[in-house]
Amino acid sequence: MRTPLPGGRSRRVRRLVGWVACLLAGATAIGTTATASAAPHPAATAAGCQVTYSVPNDWGSGFSAAITITNTGPAITSWTLGYSYAGNQKLQNGWNGTWSQTGAAVTVTNASWNGSLATGASASIGANFNNSGGTNVAPTAFTVNGVACNGATPPTQPPPTVSLTSPTTNSIFTPGSAITLQASAASSGTGSVKQVSFFESTGATSNTLIGVANTAPFAFQWTNVAAGTYSLT
Repeated sequence: MRTPLPGGRSRRVRRLVGWVACLLAGATAIGTTATASAAPHPAATAAGCQVTYSVPNDWGSGFSAAITITNTGPAITSWTLGYSYAGNQKLQNGWNGTWSQTGAAVTVTNASWNGSLATGASASIGANFNNSGGTNVAPTAFTVNGVACNGATPPTQPPPTVSLTSPTTNSIFTPGSAITLQASAASSGTGSVKQVSFFESTGATSNTLIGVANTAPFAFQWTNVAAGTYSLT
């Protein structure tokens, strides 16, 4: 669009206006004139985790279990570990956390002093169990705060598709007027589009936020636009 200066004079100022379409969380992919933030399905946005399980002592009718929880996601302030046994293993007592068992399912919540785990930090816990017959098969599936651990990470979310729908090509406006910026945005994966942000860019590393739209149709009123020629991409 071009906005002429008063008196027939004109000044050409070339700027790029890009947009950002944000999903419910997560990783970022950079484009030439737009940045699209993609996220996995909302149910998989909690912290990642690795859990190691070992049996340092087994005396036939019972055993000791040692577990290390490592936070591989963002920092957390509390955690709850969940897993299940396939045999007759029954909890007797545990340490470094609050242990409970319902049927085959074991749950452990953090103690008052080991709930906060920075990225890469670990907590070590343990417990004694009775085993009234059968083989003592180690569990293989663990969750922390409801999220599967040990590599069961959500798939990478592709960037959403975004296109500017307003203003149209070669639009002319009076200097200082309000201009409606509007974009269509759609998820390319399992997430949903939460927000579209409009940016004015004067270079590869120089971006100024113009405005944000949080609901579809994603539109924003750009006010007091100075005289000049603008390229919207």
